[in-house]
Amino acid sequence: MIDYVMTGPDTIEVTVSGHISKREVDDFWAKLDADLQANPSEDGKFKVLEIIDSLQGMDPMAFWEHLHRAFPKIHRFSHAAIVADQNWIAALANFAGMFIPAQVKTFPRDQVAAARAWLAGA
Repeated sequence: MIDYVMTGPDTIEVTVSGHISKREVDDFWAKLDADLQANPSEDGKFKVLEIIDSLQGMDPMAFWEHLHRAFPKIHRFSHAAIVADQNWIAALANFAGMFIPAQVKTFPRDQVAAARAWLAGA
């Protein structure tokens, strides 16, 4: 499941849990694309908070579609706060942060408020 909401004029909050299907990824990107066009931020950049509750897997085509849709838009994000208790997710997020223009910071699951505060101060 992918829950998605714009929590401010330049902030997006995504919660991921369970098994992710290609249809869920398609629906997520359709909504995100519409919101990015309808809500241009002042500097054209957005911040994202991604909360990963209990990721149980992702269809291979969902993973491919997500990467295919994400890379052309990666320059639109200035900050990414990744909240997860799975160490491998934090390690992957920190590794990916070396290759994207956004500042990436990881937080344990019990520090959602700290992640929101970090984004608010960015």
